[in-house]
Amino acid sequence: MLAAALLLTVFLLPVTSLRGEPSASQDVNQVARECAGAYHKKDWPRAIELGLKLNRLVPANSVHQYNLACAYALSDESEKAVEWLAKAAASGFSLLRLFETDPDLDNVRSHPGYKAALAVVKGNRAEELADLRARFEKEPLHVVLPPQYNKDQEAPLIVALHGKGARSHWIADQWRSVAADMGAILIAPQAVIPLGGGFSWNQADTNDSLGDNAEFLVRLTVEFAMKNYRIDRERTVLTGFSEGGGGCRWIGPRPPYMFAGVIPMGCDYIRDFDAPPKAIGDRPPRFYFMAGERDHAVTAEQLHMAAKDFAAAGFKTKVRVYPKVGHRFPINRDTELRKALDFVLQR
Repeated sequence: MLAAALLLTVFLLPVTSLRGEPSASQDVNQVARECAGAYHKKDWPRAIELGLKLNRLVPANSVHQYNLACAYALSDESEKAVEWLAKAAASGFSLLRLFETDPDLDNVRSHPGYKAALAVVKGNRAEELADLRARFEKEPLHVVLPPQYNKDQEAPLIVALHGKGARSHWIADQWRSVAADMGAILIAPQAVIPLGGGFSWNQADTNDSLGDNAEFLVRLTVEFAMKNYRIDRERTVLTGFSEGGGGCRWIGPRPPYMFAGVIPMGCDYIRDFDAPPKAIGDRPPRFYFMAGERDHAVTAEQLHMAAKDFAAAGFKTKVRVYPKVGHRFPINRDTELRKALDFVLQR
């Protein structure tokens, strides 16, 4: 379930990313692992015991509070569940999509306490989105027009998402030549969360959701493109590398579809967390999964699993694994990118 995947993802973060001051880093890591294990074994009493201990070690962490609420809900302790949901909401929990759809909370949704906490979470998410929009509007989009651009004619659109800690110009440089060849408008938005010398779409020590936040920023990018240029809606492509690849893989299969094709590159795939929804309509986007054979972020097995799951959900897919290539673009970059574009724009 999503809650279990989130639980593991959050609990196993480095201690330096946890809010609050743990009494001992080894204690926190150990409790986190044991709690995650109990949760997956559906040992709710043990998960609750360890969840309470973790919340004592790391107070006011909204994700830990939320996960403890889920354990109480699954243990049929509704009052305790909504109590901890209220604490999570007050601490800033903002994963609205999860809060509204997590099956672990199904038996408390009719409780007034759940509805009260939901209202706070909606407020948290609204504030988060307002902040994201403000940051986005301060950061100019990296727009590359094709050499023979004609403002009176429709042009294809490529939206490219950079990797974690990178900047928009890097991913734009990778796609510049191929975009020019096909007469496409290339737009590379820049993430808004500072990280090192660049930016990230998501940050481990916040409640940000990579998928939800990247989707919001991509929607703003598409709105900008549609407002300022004549876009051929049948030839729109979303691509991304590494963290940006994970964002585009998550955004692409979720209606209403914004793109005809999606090209995720060098990003991992965890079935419990990343499995796509069922495709709708008769023209869902096509997916072209790319990664190097030696990529530390994703194995060939994961890549083929992703393609298989997307195909089973009703999406046309193709996989390319490049021999002797690590976490980078393929050696014959432009040739391989053209192949990817040919596949995802085939109709």
